[in-house]
Amino acid sequence: MMVDTRYNLFHSLQGAVISGSVEVEVSLEDKHLTHYVLEYGCIGKEWQTVGEFPIDSSLSVAQRLNWDTSQIDGYSSLRVKAIDRAGNIGISQAISIRLKNDSALPIVQLRDIDRPVRGEIAIYGTAKMRSNQEKGLKSASVEFRPAVGNVDWQLIYQSQLQFNNEEIFLWNTSEIDDGKYLV
Repeated sequence: MMVDTRYNLFHSLQGAVISGSVEVEVSLEDKHLTHYVLEYGCIGKEWQTVGEFPIDSSLSVAQRLNWDTSQIDGYSSLRVKAIDRAGNIGISQAISIRLKNDSALPIVQLRDIDRPVRGEIAIYGTAKMRSNQEKGLKSASVEFRPAVGNVDWQLIYQSQLQFNNEEIFLWNTSEIDDGKYLV
């Protein structure tokens, strides 16, 4: 048996760019519902629970929830799952949102190279997670390409280690044509 429920996620959120906290309105209509779950999902990842909320015996429910998105960055979807007394689950259509929170991103910086280079050069930089992040750095890459033209980036270094304003690696440029490059 399907849950006969109507859902309403704040439609003004569809396609919105959100930073920090956002108010989400959830409306449900079904006298047999026991609770609902608000979930978000980043592209390519599993759905994560924002919160699980009990429902009294009312026929219709409308609640506004404050959702702190400050630890999430990227394109996401938002949906509601409603559960009735028999355990049936109804799932709303997801809405697309863009969570833009710089505090959720790692700190990444390379030291400027402000002189012509020939041969081997030490590359210095930082790639680390912010102190508020629970998970470690998945990967850090250094790439280069010519400053002019539509040429693809070329990988010159990759690591799963964090580094903080230190020498990352030595780059041998002797096989690269003279010119200006972006790193």
